[in-house]
Amino acid sequence: MSVYLILYILLQIPLVYGKLAPWCGVIDYALVGRNYTTINATKNQKLCYQACLKDSPRCRSANYRPRDQECDLNCASHFDVCAGGGLVEQPGSLYTFTASETIGCDIQPDTRDTNVCDIADNEPSRREDQGLEWQLVFKGVAGTGIKLYDLWTITQSWIATENSGNCQNKALYNAWKNGQLNIKQVKLSLYDKTGVKVELIFNGVDSGISTWFAKERLVSSPWSDLTTTSHTHYFSIDGPAKRGYRRFFINRNYGGCGVDRGWLVVLDSEDDCQWGHFSSYPTILYSTHCIAVNWATSNAEALGMADYLTIHIDTE
Repeated sequence: MSVYLILYILLQIPLVYGKLAPWCGVIDYALVGRNYTTINATKNQKLCYQACLKDSPRCRSANYRPRDQECDLNCASHFDVCAGGGLVEQPGSLYTFTASETIGCDIQPDTRDTNVCDIADNEPSRREDQGLEWQLVFKGVAGTGIKLYDLWTITQSWIATENSGNCQNKALYNAWKNGQLNIKQVKLSLYDKTGVKVELIFNGVDSGISTWFAKERLVSSPWSDLTTTSHTHYFSIDGPAKRGYRRFFINRNYGGCGVDRGWLVVLDSEDDCQWGHFSSYPTILYSTHCIAVNWATSNAEALGMADYLTIHIDTE
């Protein structure tokens, strides 16, 4: 029988601001898929978590294996966007994290639906200066073998996606699909292990789950040459009809593998161009420069690969 044993560790560890940080532990569990480094020869759990605190805000939680004296530092915790899906049983491991200000150590990972984005999954997203309050609708993870286009457009695709890290707020998604929401704006963001890399804002008024992603609705983008008046060959979630693997596609030039140039593409499977060949899919590519890049000839510094994609909405 799988039982989560939650402990409130009475030890208080000082933070850089002088406050005391209560920390919590989950016995025989670890957060997987979020580790960015492992520290060997760590004598105890306290030293492991202190190492995490010293690397804050990059480090969000830690896994400690006493037998091996190994300390994994994680770039997320189960409080972060859909990260609870990565908390798995691992005998002999101790998962540690800073107590939540609202619920302390009282988490129940056993009861979470890993395909659902609930209130606890939302990133800190309040923008007081603009009066916006973003609600997470969708998160799609790269490299899982599960097509992000299908997850966004086909409800049945959520079957057998457990522990993939993908998630959907089904209530918000269905209300949006059925025209029951007054959406002001939509935000698409790309992330890697260091945080958000790209953010596009769209006018969401009277939009559907596919029509919001359009050039004429663009409010802001990180690329100086991408505006509502820019020349684009494709700007759609569906992408080219003949290439059903290029999704969330924002492209400038199209007409031969060597001249393909654009800003964003999600490759759900192997492309017929060499620049679209990778070891796993989906692959999320984007321009790291302030302008469109050539997908085929740009170097690694100009061509970014995101770990996941999120879609948020701001409603009235």
